[in-house]
Amino acid sequence: MVNGEGTSAAGRNPIRDAPHERGETEKDPVLPLTLYGPEISYFTGKLEAVLRFMELPHRRLAKGPMGDLPRVTGVAQVPALQLADGRWLTDTTPIIGWLDARYPEHRVIPRGPVAAFFSRLLEDYADEWLWRPAMHYRWDYA
Repeated sequence: MVNGEGTSAAGRNPIRDAPHERGETEKDPVLPLTLYGPEISYFTGKLEAVLRFMELPHRRLAKGPMGDLPRVTGVAQVPALQLADGRWLTDTTPIIGWLDARYPEHRVIPRGPVAAFFSRLLEDYADEWLWRPAMHYRWDYA
């Protein structure tokens, strides 16, 4: 039985410790995750919030090989997520979709088609339009 803190009575986190669709029975080979991106980044904050919500073990590096990101990922953008097996993921929305597919126990996007559509519509609106007022209120009143 899972308590309100996301762990079982035996101290296991059912999301972090569960075998996943590829048939792993031991530790998940992509965990822990490393999130590259500055704390001040709107999209880094969005992805870090999702990782915390999903209770996935991760660390965020604001400083580090940022200059190497375009070379290792092929794109010059943050956030970038490095998996423990060495693979890289970029672009927040596709990363969230990948995490939802891999860890369906703690989905961010609803399962139903109508709810999923409106969830993605709201996310797109927030990504394309709400970052402007977020930057205004962050910097004009700092």
